[in-house]
Amino acid sequence: MSMQYPLLRFAILAALSMSAQAASTDDTSVPKEIETVKVQGEQLKHPITLISPGKSTLELDDIQREQAHNIGELVMKMPGVSLDGGARPGSERINVWGFSHPSALSIRVDGAPVGFQQYRYGSFFLDPQLLRSVHLIKGDHNVRASLGAFAGSFVMETKEATDFLDPDSSIGAMAQAGFNSVNHQWKRSVTTYGASDSGWSVLLHGSRRDADDIELGNGDVFTFSGYRQHSLLGKVRYQSDAHNMMFSHTRYDDQGRKPWANRRGAMPSVTPYKIKKYGSYDAALYAASVDNHYREYTSTLNYHYQPYNDYIDTRGFNCEVQHSRLQPDITC
Repeated sequence: MSMQYPLLRFAILAALSMSAQAASTDDTSVPKEIETVKVQGEQLKHPITLISPGKSTLELDDIQREQAHNIGELVMKMPGVSLDGGARPGSERINVWGFSHPSALSIRVDGAPVGFQQYRYGSFFLDPQLLRSVHLIKGDHNVRASLGAFAGSFVMETKEATDFLDPDSSIGAMAQAGFNSVNHQWKRSVTTYGASDSGWSVLLHGSRRDADDIELGNGDVFTFSGYRQHSLLGKVRYQSDAHNMMFSHTRYDDQGRKPWANRRGAMPSVTPYKIKKYGSYDAALYAASVDNHYREYTSTLNYHYQPYNDYIDTRGFNCEVQHSRLQPDITC
Protein backbone atom coordinates (compact mmCIF):
# COMPACT_ATOMS: atom_id res chain seq x y z
CA MET A 1 0.00 0.00 0.00
CA SER A 2 2.86 2.34 0.61
CA MET A 3 3.97 1.99 -3.06
CA GLN A 4 0.54 2.84 -4.50
CA TYR A 5 0.42 6.49 -3.28
CA PRO A 6 3.56 7.69 -5.15
CA LEU A 7 2.29 5.98 -8.30
CA LEU A 8 -1.07 7.66 -7.87
CA ARG A 9 0.58 11.09 -7.48
CA PHE A 10 2.65 10.50 -10.64
CA ALA A 11 -0.46 9.58 -12.64
CA ILE A 12 -2.32 12.71 -11.53
CA LEU A 13 0.61 15.02 -12.42
CA ALA A 14 0.99 13.40 -15.84
CA ALA A 15 -2.74 13.87 -16.58
CA LEU A 16 -2.61 17.58 -15.61
CA SER A 17 0.48 18.17 -17.82
CA MET A 18 -1.19 16.59 -20.85
CA SER A 19 -4.38 18.68 -20.36
CA ALA A 20 -2.34 21.91 -20.10
CA GLN A 21 -0.49 21.14 -23.34
CA ALA A 22 -3.77 20.41 -25.12
CA ALA A 23 -5.24 23.73 -23.93
CA SER A 24 -2.20 25.69 -25.13
CA THR A 25 -2.45 24.23 -28.64
CA ASP A 26 -6.18 24.83 -28.94
CA ASP A 27 -6.86 27.39 -31.73
CA THR A 28 -10.06 28.61 -30.06
CA SER A 29 -8.05 30.65 -27.49
CA VAL A 30 -6.56 32.89 -30.22
CA PRO A 31 -8.87 35.70 -31.53
CA LYS A 32 -9.59 35.38 -35.22
CA GLU A 33 -10.33 39.12 -35.73
CA ILE A 34 -9.04 42.34 -34.14
CA GLU A 35 -11.84 44.69 -33.12
CA THR A 36 -11.81 48.06 -34.90
CA VAL A 37 -12.35 51.14 -32.73
CA LYS A 38 -13.40 54.38 -34.45
CA VAL A 39 -12.64 57.74 -32.79
CA GLN A 40 -14.45 60.84 -34.00
CA GLY A 41 -13.49 64.39 -33.05
CA GLU A 42 -14.29 67.98 -33.88
CA GLN A 43 -11.70 70.61 -34.67
CA LEU A 44 -11.60 73.51 -32.23
CA LYS A 45 -12.51 76.89 -33.67
CA HIS A 46 -10.15 78.72 -31.32
CA PRO A 47 -6.58 77.97 -30.23
CA ILE A 48 -5.90 76.22 -26.96
CA THR A 49 -4.23 78.41 -24.34
CA LEU A 50 -1.87 76.48 -22.09
CA ILE A 51 -1.03 77.95 -18.69
CA SER A 52 1.16 76.66 -15.92
CA PRO A 53 -0.41 74.79 -12.97
CA GLY A 54 -1.72 77.05 -10.22
CA LYS A 55 -2.93 79.76 -12.60
CA SER A 56 -6.48 80.44 -13.80
CA THR A 57 -7.91 83.13 -16.05
CA LEU A 58 -11.36 84.54 -16.78
CA GLU A 59 -11.63 86.67 -19.91
CA LEU A 60 -14.30 89.18 -20.93
CA ASP A 61 -16.49 86.57 -22.64
CA ASP A 62 -16.42 84.35 -19.53
CA ILE A 63 -17.39 87.25 -17.24
CA GLN A 64 -20.27 88.39 -19.44
CA ARG A 65 -21.56 84.84 -19.80
CA GLU A 66 -21.66 84.18 -16.04
CA GLN A 67 -23.68 87.32 -15.13
CA ALA A 68 -22.49 87.01 -11.52
CA HIS A 69 -23.98 89.12 -8.73
CA ASN A 70 -20.71 89.54 -6.84
CA ILE A 71 -17.00 88.84 -7.17
CA GLY A 72 -17.15 85.68 -5.05
CA GLU A 73 -19.82 84.17 -7.27
CA LEU A 74 -17.67 84.94 -10.33
CA VAL A 75 -14.29 83.61 -9.23
CA MET A 76 -15.73 80.41 -7.72
CA LYS A 77 -15.85 79.14 -11.31
CA MET A 78 -12.05 78.81 -11.13
CA PRO A 79 -10.50 75.49 -9.98
CA GLY A 80 -9.54 75.53 -6.31
CA VAL A 81 -11.71 78.58 -5.52
CA SER A 82 -14.96 78.56 -3.55
CA LEU A 83 -17.32 81.07 -1.97
CA ASP A 84 -17.12 81.31 1.79
CA GLY A 85 -20.10 83.23 3.16
CA GLY A 86 -23.84 83.68 3.05
CA ALA A 87 -26.34 85.03 0.55
CA ARG A 88 -26.37 88.59 1.87
CA PRO A 89 -24.29 91.17 -0.05
CA GLY A 90 -21.16 92.11 1.81
CA SER A 91 -20.89 88.71 3.52
CA GLU A 92 -18.93 86.86 0.84
CA ARG A 93 -15.34 85.83 1.27
CA ILE A 94 -13.18 84.25 -1.40
CA ASN A 95 -11.67 80.88 -0.45
CA VAL A 96 -8.54 79.70 -2.31
CA TRP A 97 -7.16 76.28 -1.42
CA GLY A 98 -8.87 76.44 1.97
CA PHE A 99 -7.75 79.96 2.93
CA SER A 100 -10.32 82.76 3.11
CA HIS A 101 -8.88 85.29 5.56
CA PRO A 102 -8.29 88.67 3.85
CA SER A 103 -4.65 88.74 4.95
CA ALA A 104 -3.99 85.48 3.05
CA LEU A 105 -5.12 86.89 -0.30
CA SER A 106 -3.89 89.73 -2.47
CA ILE A 107 -6.52 91.42 -4.65
CA ARG A 108 -5.64 94.21 -7.06
CA VAL A 109 -7.88 96.15 -9.43
CA ASP A 110 -5.98 97.95 -12.20
CA GLY A 111 -2.89 97.63 -10.01
CA ALA A 112 -4.42 99.11 -6.84
CA PRO A 113 -4.65 96.84 -3.77
CA VAL A 114 -8.16 96.55 -2.35
CA GLY A 115 -9.64 94.70 0.61
CA PHE A 116 -11.51 95.08 3.88
CA GLN A 117 -11.36 93.36 7.24
CA GLN A 118 -14.13 93.42 9.84
CA TYR A 119 -15.51 90.73 12.10
CA ARG A 120 -18.07 88.48 10.36
CA TYR A 121 -18.16 90.66 7.23
CA GLY A 122 -17.01 90.18 3.67
CA SER A 123 -13.64 91.26 2.40
CA PHE A 124 -14.11 92.58 -1.12
CA PHE A 125 -16.65 94.87 -2.77
CA LEU A 126 -16.86 95.41 -6.53
CA ASP A 127 -19.46 94.91 -9.23
CA PRO A 128 -18.15 92.09 -11.50
CA GLN A 129 -19.81 93.83 -14.42
CA LEU A 130 -16.96 96.35 -14.35
CA LEU A 131 -14.26 93.74 -15.09
CA ARG A 132 -12.72 92.61 -18.36
CA SER A 133 -10.34 89.95 -17.00
CA VAL A 134 -9.46 88.12 -13.78
CA HIS A 135 -6.11 86.36 -13.33
CA LEU A 136 -5.48 84.12 -10.32
CA ILE A 137 -2.04 82.93 -9.20
CA LYS A 138 -2.57 80.30 -6.50
CA GLY A 139 -0.02 80.12 -3.73
CA ASP A 140 2.77 82.49 -2.83
CA HIS A 141 4.26 82.75 -6.34
CA ASN A 142 3.55 86.37 -7.30
CA VAL A 143 6.34 88.84 -6.49
CA ARG A 144 3.88 91.76 -6.79
CA ALA A 145 1.48 90.31 -4.21
CA SER A 146 1.17 91.66 -0.69
CA LEU A 147 3.40 90.29 2.03
CA GLY A 148 1.86 87.20 3.61
CA ALA A 149 -0.57 86.45 0.75
CA PHE A 150 0.37 82.77 0.74
CA ALA A 151 -3.08 81.61 -0.43
CA GLY A 152 -2.94 83.41 -3.79
CA SER A 153 -3.31 86.70 -5.60
CA PHE A 154 -5.98 88.07 -7.93
CA VAL A 155 -5.03 90.53 -10.67
CA MET A 156 -8.19 92.17 -12.07
CA GLU A 157 -8.53 94.65 -14.91
CA THR A 158 -11.54 96.84 -15.62
CA LYS A 159 -13.18 97.25 -18.99
CA GLU A 160 -11.88 99.53 -21.72
CA ALA A 161 -13.37 101.19 -24.78
CA THR A 162 -11.54 98.80 -27.12
CA ASP A 163 -13.51 95.88 -25.62
CA PHE A 164 -16.71 97.18 -27.24
CA LEU A 165 -15.70 99.19 -30.32
CA ASP A 166 -15.69 97.63 -33.77
CA PRO A 167 -12.53 98.14 -35.86
CA ASP A 168 -14.25 100.79 -38.02
CA SER A 169 -16.07 102.58 -35.13
CA SER A 170 -14.95 105.45 -32.91
CA ILE A 171 -17.91 105.89 -30.53
CA GLY A 172 -20.69 103.76 -29.11
CA ALA A 173 -23.08 103.12 -26.24
CA MET A 174 -24.77 100.12 -24.63
CA ALA A 175 -27.65 99.69 -22.17
CA GLN A 176 -28.58 96.55 -20.25
CA ALA A 177 -31.46 95.57 -17.98
CA GLY A 178 -32.27 92.42 -16.05
CA PHE A 179 -34.68 91.03 -13.47
CA ASN A 180 -34.37 88.21 -10.90
CA SER A 181 -37.57 86.78 -9.48
CA VAL A 182 -35.95 85.17 -6.41
CA ASN A 183 -35.42 88.58 -4.78
CA HIS A 184 -37.24 90.90 -7.22
CA GLN A 185 -33.93 92.42 -8.22
CA TRP A 186 -33.79 94.98 -11.02
CA LYS A 187 -30.41 95.53 -12.63
CA ARG A 188 -29.76 98.43 -14.98
CA SER A 189 -26.53 99.65 -16.55
CA VAL A 190 -25.41 102.16 -19.17
CA THR A 191 -22.00 102.21 -20.87
CA THR A 192 -20.60 104.82 -23.24
CA TYR A 193 -17.20 104.57 -24.94
CA GLY A 194 -15.11 106.21 -27.62
CA ALA A 195 -11.63 106.24 -29.14
CA SER A 196 -9.67 108.54 -31.45
CA ASP A 197 -6.95 107.96 -34.02
CA SER A 198 -4.51 109.89 -31.84
CA GLY A 199 -4.42 107.05 -29.28
CA TRP A 200 -6.95 108.31 -26.69
CA SER A 201 -9.86 106.15 -25.49
CA VAL A 202 -12.53 106.85 -22.85
CA LEU A 203 -15.11 104.62 -21.15
CA LEU A 204 -17.87 105.55 -18.67
CA HIS A 205 -19.98 102.86 -17.03
CA GLY A 206 -22.71 103.11 -14.40
CA SER A 207 -24.90 100.38 -12.94
CA ARG A 208 -27.63 100.11 -10.31
CA ARG A 209 -29.11 97.09 -8.51
CA ASP A 210 -32.23 97.17 -6.30
CA ALA A 211 -33.31 93.97 -4.56
CA ASP A 212 -35.73 92.84 -1.86
CA ASP A 213 -35.22 89.98 0.60
CA ILE A 214 -34.45 86.59 -0.95
CA GLU A 215 -37.24 84.01 -1.09
CA LEU A 216 -35.93 80.55 -0.18
CA GLY A 217 -36.95 77.28 -1.81
CA ASN A 218 -39.34 76.38 1.02
CA GLY A 219 -41.17 79.70 0.70
CA ASP A 220 -39.54 81.40 3.69
CA VAL A 221 -37.99 84.85 3.40
CA PHE A 222 -34.28 85.33 4.11
CA THR A 223 -34.63 88.36 6.36
CA PHE A 224 -32.42 91.43 5.82
CA SER A 225 -30.92 90.26 2.52
CA GLY A 226 -32.19 93.13 0.36
CA TYR A 227 -29.89 95.90 -0.83
CA ARG A 228 -29.34 98.89 -3.10
CA GLN A 229 -26.09 99.09 -5.03
CA HIS A 230 -24.54 101.71 -7.30
CA SER A 231 -21.31 101.19 -9.24
CA LEU A 232 -19.33 103.59 -11.38
CA LEU A 233 -16.30 103.16 -13.63
CA GLY A 234 -14.42 105.86 -15.50
CA LYS A 235 -11.34 104.95 -17.53
CA VAL A 236 -9.06 106.93 -19.82
CA ARG A 237 -6.16 105.44 -21.79
CA TYR A 238 -3.54 106.95 -24.05
CA GLN A 239 -1.37 104.68 -26.16
CA SER A 240 0.98 105.95 -28.83
CA ASP A 241 4.35 104.62 -29.97
CA ALA A 242 6.38 103.92 -26.83
CA HIS A 243 4.00 105.57 -24.35
CA ASN A 244 1.12 103.87 -22.54
CA MET A 245 -0.84 105.73 -19.85
CA MET A 246 -4.04 104.69 -18.08
CA PHE A 247 -6.22 106.35 -15.44
CA SER A 248 -9.16 104.51 -13.87
CA HIS A 249 -11.59 105.34 -11.07
CA THR A 250 -14.12 102.90 -9.60
CA ARG A 251 -16.81 103.59 -7.03
CA TYR A 252 -18.94 101.05 -5.17
CA ASP A 253 -21.91 102.03 -3.01
CA ASP A 254 -23.97 99.45 -1.11
CA GLN A 255 -26.74 100.15 1.38
CA GLY A 256 -29.14 97.85 3.20
CA ARG A 257 -30.16 96.60 6.62
CA LYS A 258 -28.07 93.62 7.70
CA PRO A 259 -27.47 91.55 10.85
CA TRP A 260 -24.72 92.57 13.25
CA ALA A 261 -22.73 89.62 11.97
CA ASN A 262 -23.39 89.93 8.26
CA ARG A 263 -22.09 86.45 7.42
CA ARG A 264 -24.62 84.67 9.61
CA GLY A 265 -27.52 82.65 8.22
CA ALA A 266 -31.04 82.90 9.64
CA MET A 267 -31.82 85.69 12.07
CA PRO A 268 -32.07 84.80 15.78
CA SER A 269 -35.51 83.91 17.05
CA VAL A 270 -37.53 86.69 18.67
CA THR A 271 -38.58 85.59 22.14
CA PRO A 272 -41.51 87.04 24.11
CA TYR A 273 -38.97 88.59 26.47
CA LYS A 274 -37.41 90.57 23.59
CA ILE A 275 -40.82 91.64 22.33
CA LYS A 276 -41.68 92.93 25.81
CA LYS A 277 -38.26 94.59 26.11
CA TYR A 278 -38.38 96.49 22.79
CA GLY A 279 -42.15 97.01 22.61
CA SER A 280 -42.98 95.09 19.41
CA TYR A 281 -41.85 92.20 17.22
CA ASP A 282 -40.42 94.45 14.51
CA ALA A 283 -38.50 96.51 17.04
CA ALA A 284 -37.03 93.36 18.61
CA LEU A 285 -35.98 92.08 15.18
CA TYR A 286 -34.45 95.43 14.25
CA ALA A 287 -32.42 95.37 17.47
CA ALA A 288 -30.42 92.44 16.03
CA SER A 289 -29.55 94.36 12.84
CA VAL A 290 -27.82 97.53 11.65
CA ASP A 291 -28.14 99.80 8.64
CA ASN A 292 -24.92 99.25 6.67
CA HIS A 293 -23.67 101.70 4.08
CA TYR A 294 -20.40 100.98 2.26
CA ARG A 295 -18.62 103.40 -0.03
CA GLU A 296 -15.39 102.35 -1.70
CA TYR A 297 -13.35 104.51 -4.06
CA THR A 298 -10.33 103.24 -5.98
CA SER A 299 -8.21 105.38 -8.31
CA THR A 300 -5.18 104.25 -10.30
CA LEU A 301 -2.76 106.06 -12.61
CA ASN A 302 -0.32 103.88 -14.58
CA TYR A 303 2.38 104.96 -17.00
CA HIS A 304 4.59 102.61 -19.02
CA TYR A 305 7.40 103.60 -21.39
CA GLN A 306 8.70 100.98 -23.82
CA PRO A 307 11.15 102.31 -26.43
CA TYR A 308 11.68 100.51 -29.72
CA ASN A 309 15.07 99.13 -28.79
CA ASP A 310 16.13 95.49 -28.82
CA TYR A 311 18.42 96.07 -25.84
CA ILE A 312 15.91 97.83 -23.54
CA ASP A 313 12.92 96.04 -22.03
CA THR A 314 10.83 97.93 -19.47
CA ARG A 315 7.85 95.58 -19.37
CA GLY A 316 8.56 94.75 -15.75
CA PHE A 317 8.65 98.40 -14.65
CA ASN A 318 5.53 100.56 -14.37
CA CYS A 319 5.04 103.93 -12.74
CA GLU A 320 1.89 103.59 -10.61
CA VAL A 321 0.01 106.01 -8.37
CA GLN A 322 -2.78 104.26 -6.44
CA HIS A 323 -5.43 105.33 -4.00
CA SER A 324 -8.14 103.17 -2.44
CA ARG A 325 -10.51 104.13 0.35
CA LEU A 326 -13.36 102.26 2.01
CA GLN A 327 -15.81 104.29 4.07
CA PRO A 328 -18.19 102.08 6.07
CA ASP A 329 -21.16 103.74 7.72
CA ILE A 330 -22.95 101.56 10.29
CA THR A 331 -26.10 102.91 11.92
CA CYS A 332 -28.17 101.05 14.45
